[in-house]
Amino acid sequence: MPDGNEPIDRNELVYRRVCENTNFFKPGRAPPLSSRAFSPTTHDSDGISLIRAAYSNPEDAASGGYQGRSYYVIELRVSDVLSLGLTIRPDPLADEMGHAVIPEINIREMRTEKVATALNDLRNLEFRHYGPFPGKNTPPKRQ
Repeated sequence: MPDGNEPIDRNELVYRRVCENTNFFKPGRAPPLSSRAFSPTTHDSDGISLIRAAYSNPEDAASGGYQGRSYYVIELRVSDVLSLGLTIRPDPLADEMGHAVIPEINIREMRTEKVATALNDLRNLEFRHYGPFPGKNTPPKRQ
């Protein structure tokens, strides 16, 4: 039985969750995705998160976001991501076996030309979108 650690096949699909109120995805804009849709956040030390479609569906992928927010789900072909010279590594979590990361796009290298180029290239890939769907996780408490 698969456990999320098996190699990611180039024919797979992956999802990227994008918060609706950020305008990182805006239907009708050309291109509709902002490079910020793929930007790492402070907790992305090992790479930006994706969810393998083989383990999820768009609505479930969105539900990993926070309550009170809605999310679009961007579907990409793994082969397209790999064609950019990026890799996708399985990174299963206890609550998301299909979790994966793009290790080249991480917070430590955020300001490098390599990451800036990758973010722009990712936003221009062919994709499908779903949603928006509500997030279901409790947001972290602010300190």
